[in-house]
Amino acid sequence: MMTKNNPEVLDGQDPSGDKDQSAAQQPSAPEGKKMKVRVLLDCTHGQCNDVVELTAAQAKRAEEDGLVDSNPKAVAYAIKERKEA
Repeated sequence: MMTKNNPEVLDGQDPSGDKDQSAAQQPSAPEGKKMKVRVLLDCTHGQCNDVVELTAAQAKRAEEDGLVDSNPKAVAYAIKERKEA
């Protein structure tokens, strides 16, 4: 049995060895499905506050890089801001 002090604990694994914690970090949409995201800064995905569609895999990577936000509230805010401008 693995313990907190055991150096053999694998990345993403609960120190007890019972469950894989990285499973909770998976995107909510299937890998090939498109999802709307808010662009946080000018980049290859668009300009700041643009709402674009990316595959779940692209969105996950771009979010990890700090380029986009997939939170539905962030997307709604960006859409609202664009309509008011």
